[in-house]
Amino acid sequence: MNRYQNPYKNAWEELCSRTQEPSFLTGITEVSYNDFAKRTYEAKPDFIKETTQKLYSGNVFLLKGALDNETCANIIENTYNFFQNYPSEFHKMLDGCPNFHRVQDEETSLLYSTRQIRDAYYSFRWNDDTIGVWNSVTPLGRTIKYLSGLEKDAYETNLPSDGVIDRIQVLRYPPGGGGISLHTDSGKNQRVIAGIMLTKRGMHYQEGGYYIAKTEDEIFDFEEYVDVGDIVVFYPSLRHGVAEIDPGESVNWKNRDGRWYMALFSPDTDHVKERATSRHLG
Repeated sequence: MNRYQNPYKNAWEELCSRTQEPSFLTGITEVSYNDFAKRTYEAKPDFIKETTQKLYSGNVFLLKGALDNETCANIIENTYNFFQNYPSEFHKMLDGCPNFHRVQDEETSLLYSTRQIRDAYYSFRWNDDTIGVWNSVTPLGRTIKYLSGLEKDAYETNLPSDGVIDRIQVLRYPPGGGGISLHTDSGKNQRVIAGIMLTKRGMHYQEGGYYIAKTEDEIFDFEEYVDVGDIVVFYPSLRHGVAEIDPGESVNWKNRDGRWYMALFSPDTDHVKERATSRHLG
């Protein structure tokens, strides 16, 4: 298949040409990841039409059981060990950028387009797989890219100087206020975005988590629907955020407790002038 034959590409282009991008949640579609992936690659016309229209109208897809509990626990363990063994630092996404993590506290958060209180690990394909995550996640990311109208291996061999890259973030939102403010993400390089839940509210933390706006004045608590290993998939213009995790606690950056989440994304790099980023909404 050449790069212009993805059957989802025309469906997305038609939708985007005639209707406005969604801002608010309109519904939830829950399905097993394996069934969804199978139907995505079968790419029957009815499935393409229904799925792209749902996503573009504000529906969130919850793909159940994409990763097993053991794999999720191993990702947390390996990332936590990286946090303990390497200092917090920052690197622009330029050629030669290493894997790294950065503690994003209240002060550091001012440097970003959104308020985000978390410890973020950044992994890039051109480096060694420090936490052993790419083999497990690559098949999932390929499904999402294919659904987005891309070739399933899009960006996999790219370097920052190519302008767009594959990136994984493993994120710990600590008790005591970890979260991210209401925002939208860029759909420039991928029509839909996806993230994998590595922990569960009620087991690993008690309050906070994913929320999505239903209207200008109402938000929907999405966190209660997700389990460990589920993938959340939606159109990036939906207004969303992470409500503060266990706000009555004190933040401890050395602990492993709290909410863990893995984001799969293909961002513009720092070689791109005026690169597309998240947009803060308050």
